[in-house]
Amino acid sequence: MSGELLNGEASLYELGDWQVTCQSVTGAAHQRQQRECQDAIGETKSSEYIVLAVADGHGSPRSPHSALGAQFAVAAAIQVLGEFHRQSRESEKTLSALKQYAENDLPRYIVRKWQQRVDEHHSGDENQTPEKWRVLYGSTLLAAMLTPEYLLFFQLGDGDVVYVDRDGEVHEPFSRDPHLLGDQTTSLCMPNAWKEMSVAFLPRWREAVRLILLATDGFSNSFSQRSGFLQAAKDFYRLARKHGLTHVASQLEDWLNEITCHGSGDDVSLCLAYCDERKLNRSIVRHTPRWRRKRRSKKIAVRRGNKRLFRNPSKRDLV
Repeated sequence: MSGELLNGEASLYELGDWQVTCQSVTGAAHQRQQRECQDAIGETKSSEYIVLAVADGHGSPRSPHSALGAQFAVAAAIQVLGEFHRQSRESEKTLSALKQYAENDLPRYIVRKWQQRVDEHHSGDENQTPEKWRVLYGSTLLAAMLTPEYLLFFQLGDGDVVYVDRDGEVHEPFSRDPHLLGDQTTSLCMPNAWKEMSVAFLPRWREAVRLILLATDGFSNSFSQRSGFLQAAKDFYRLARKHGLTHVASQLEDWLNEITCHGSGDDVSLCLAYCDERKLNRSIVRHTPRWRRKRRSKKIAVRRGNKRLFRNPSKRDLV
């Protein structure tokens, strides 16, 4: 297993039926002001899973250490989700039990791990309460866990998590948070922040997911309309399907720099995971429940039979 904070450097790798690339660029406005990037991205992978995480430090006067807070957020998500997968393998829990555990317990563990990292780093006024000094490190968090059996998404604060299905349609696993008005956002530094974290659990054989996109709000805010952002997700899928994710990764830094220059001016960080359809069928069958697999096999056999009859009718069929 490996895990790392990417600190703006691009990454590209393959694991099973997934290809993954991540990229972060400093916003055009921050470059003009000579301010450091407030975003953080990171990933971890083993032979059985991938974890992606993106965080956006608040960058406000109230949160002067938010760039570090974003790095702590990514590291916390990577560590907690890696431990979750290892424990779930050892316990052999059902998908239903894993879903319940992920929704009820993982947000609390991720927030607690972030708090521990912040508390260990903070060396300010000891008379301050933890609630006050954690605000200095305020950050949002997006994360995704990809396994052969299920997909798991997390969101706390602004930013976007979307996925594209095999028909090229874009889906948002989370509804828009009513707390996100203007520059306001929920944050890891809030009291009981874990209660504000949204979780989505998708059994892999139920959803035909082909592309996953995680992005800080500097990306979607660069589009004048929400539809423009959703179209960008479709375009990433179309390009990855036609040219491969290697092509997308080679152009991604230039595209994101152009987006921030002509758009929000904010830092932009983005993770893409593309599902290679040529490898998908083998993975889905291997991890599909047996009762589901039998029913699916009959349908496929019937459809294939119809195709052969239509394409190559025998003389007997034409009589």
